[in-house]
Amino acid sequence: MRKIFACILLLSGAPAAQSPFTVPPKMEKIEGGSDHWMVGRYTFGRAQQIYSSSILPGHPLVVKGFKMRRDGIRTSAYEAHKIDFEVYMSNNPKDPAAGYGMYFAGNRGPDFMKVMKKKAIDWPALPIPSKPPAAFSVLFPLDRPFAYRGKAMLIEWVYSPDPSFPKSKYYWYVDAENYNANFTGGPVKGTYVSLGKGCPPTFTNLAYLPYPGSRLQFTGYCGANMKKLLGLSLLGTNDKKWGAVNLPFDLTPLGGPGCKLYINVVAAKTAWTEPASPTGRIVFTWGCLPVDPALSGAVFYEQEMVVDPSFNALGLRVSRYRQYTTGTPFTGKVKALTFYAYTNTANYNPNQCYAFYWSARANILQFLP
Repeated sequence: MRKIFACILLLSGAPAAQSPFTVPPKMEKIEGGSDHWMVGRYTFGRAQQIYSSSILPGHPLVVKGFKMRRDGIRTSAYEAHKIDFEVYMSNNPKDPAAGYGMYFAGNRGPDFMKVMKKKAIDWPALPIPSKPPAAFSVLFPLDRPFAYRGKAMLIEWVYSPDPSFPKSKYYWYVDAENYNANFTGGPVKGTYVSLGKGCPPTFTNLAYLPYPGSRLQFTGYCGANMKKLLGLSLLGTNDKKWGAVNLPFDLTPLGGPGCKLYINVVAAKTAWTEPASPTGRIVFTWGCLPVDPALSGAVFYEQEMVVDPSFNALGLRVSRYRQYTTGTPFTGKVKALTFYAYTNTANYNPNQCYAFYWSARANILQFLP
């Protein structure tokens, strides 16, 4: 009777008992080719890692936790500390890299969920192993088991200092595998041309060079010393005409000598100058460009204005303008991608919507069934 029952289970595809498995595969006893400060070094941040189906088991299984290990080669002393983490995971229908970008939400799979509520994770002061690799020692126990479906997998960490360890960073590097050397599908940043002249002439505007999937952010220096002033970032598609109006449009008759509007305005974003800045620094965060290859090569313009009644009769400081041409997005495939944002100060916003950096590398993880 038992033999018949066992045979029925076998034919029905009942899962065998699961054992811990390491990703990337075959790295249980092999030191990784790289290391990473994410997510054990800095204590303020958000990070995502997307693992390709090519380095995952490729069949459904349940994950109840995972471990990391220290880099096995660095000789500097590791610092014991704790960091408070929340962990999210999703099954992703597509492997990296094409279709992914710097916008965290845009990378998440349809079943994105919180799998570990906020808890303190220990990062022990481990000595360098006598023979690398080190043992897996940093445990992330999931509160909600994650059902992996057999394709790509995303893990997202949101982290902040534990009250008992308030420093912004500690010496701790995770063992990782690096795929950057063989990856040629990274995004190509856009280009720019600075044009026109601001009033004052020192009012310049800069930007993170855009590509499909990148953040869209502009920084101006209006020259206002230690003031909190309202500013506008203007986006346009034409620097010759705005309807029936020829550009540039001279603002001198309106009380702004030397000031000109150089672009047609199709969208505007507000922000405030930093009151502690002697250069009148102001940052306009628009979000992220869609991950749409059709946007590659698109041309647009950006100009800025800051309201300052003491500057001229018009009450405006006006920047020069810039022409931007967007670059190209991620293409092709890679075994893993990491997107992350972190800072050395408590000013980091845990709800940060986009990554500051990316890398084709992956922390080596041991998944626990």
